[in-house]
Amino acid sequence: MSVVCPPVGGVTRIVFSPSEQAMPSRSVITADESMGEWPEGLLREDGEAVILAVAVQPGAKRVGIEGIDVWRARLQVSVKALPQKGAANEAVCELLAEALEVPLIFVDIVAGHKARQKSVRFRDVDRATLESRLEVIVAAL
Repeated sequence: MSVVCPPVGGVTRIVFSPSEQAMPSRSVITADESMGEWPEGLLREDGEAVILAVAVQPGAKRVGIEGIDVWRARLQVSVKALPQKGAANEAVCELLAEALEVPLIFVDIVAGHKARQKSVRFRDVDRATLESRLEVIVAAL
């Protein structure tokens, strides 16, 4: 589960797969067109923590960050783990901790334990740091 991040300065684009042409609610930001502002609600501060809105695809063939769903204002994440006994939740925390370079001990799910849409809390890290790391990851997609 490693993420290769190219130098900062990449650009983003909105990508629609052929089956999603009629469904713009499934649009995902990846690379090639300017990101500009983050979608409202994607990142929010909560005391000394930052909450990231995430949409999870458990039981996926590939593991990783897929992009940003601009309509739902959530980071799209895929994990191989099935949603049984918290395995997918743990896989999401591990993936995000590694990708965003935050110790796993500071990453936990605060809402959506049994849902695909989750709120993940990052403790002891500031919003600007997470934003810059997310920008690099999205630029690499």
